[in-house]
Amino acid sequence: MKRLLPAYGMHELIKLKTNSMNTSSILLMLSGITTALMAGLFFSWSVAVMPGLSLVHNDQYLAVMQAMNRAIQNPLFLICFMLPVALLPLVAYHYCHTGGFVWLLVAAVLYVAGVFLVTMIGNVPINDRLDKMHLTLSTADDLHAMRMRIENTWVWLNYIRTVAAVAAIICVLYACMVKGQAITH
Repeated sequence: MKRLLPAYGMHELIKLKTNSMNTSSILLMLSGITTALMAGLFFSWSVAVMPGLSLVHNDQYLAVMQAMNRAIQNPLFLICFMLPVALLPLVAYHYCHTGGFVWLLVAAVLYVAGVFLVTMIGNVPINDRLDKMHLTLSTADDLHAMRMRIENTWVWLNYIRTVAAVAAIICVLYACMVKGQAITH
């Protein structure tokens, strides 16, 4: 029977495996996947969730926002949200002598500043303020006032997160394309 694959000795298999998938490559892949997941989440909120919510009455809008803000606080979201904060700078360091370094560094800055900090300084305080509101005890005027206080700001902050996350994943993808190129001085 004719052999379809070339014969590899143990040494060649180990060399092939270590060349194709090392720790840096795994970290790069994880940072890219989680950054892309967050970009997709923010994009979905920007183009579907918030435009849909803009069409409902104040009490419905606020109740749904409260429910979604509570539901998103789960371990899987937290892992996907926090991994790029830790991994993008680490991966940039791992690839500091390659053509991908600058792109990974830019991705890290974009994600940390445009996603993480915007979320923590902007969206989370709005969500916390909304969470403290007792919707069933509030008047129609109170509901309207709360919506007017939070809706536009929350939406614009989410646009910033969307653009930053999409730009970060573009940088990660470009870094993957050029990472094999050495930096020449």
